[in-house]
Amino acid sequence: MEGVTQNWKITRIDVLPELGTLTNVVNMVEWALVTDASTLGGHRHVSIGQTVLTLPNSDNYIPLESLTREQTWAWVQEIVGTARIREIEANGAQYAITVINTQTQTITNLNWIESID
Repeated sequence: MEGVTQNWKITRIDVLPELGTLTNVVNMVEWALVTDASTLGGHRHVSIGQTVLTLPNSDNYIPLESLTREQTWAWVQEIVGTARIREIEANGAQYAITVINTQTQTITNLNWIESID
């Protein structure tokens, strides 16, 4: 929706200090979706969640010092799924623009407004 911005943020990661021969293995990602409809007279809304990751093995392990935001976010998306990501975005947008809808007034007294008979 035009006028509504949404930004996904990674706000925390938890690591296992050791997992077999691997060290500093990311096992949980905390994320937030910040939705802002203030330019439309709406709210700023934050959705927060956590995703527990599938533990790696030596074949797919990425050392913490080499890990990027993009890779971490890709792991979250893979587990959460595209449909759920879109649902979180839609719910955030709906909540953020609620104030716009609560400020509306219903008009029924114009001569061209018709009733359903």
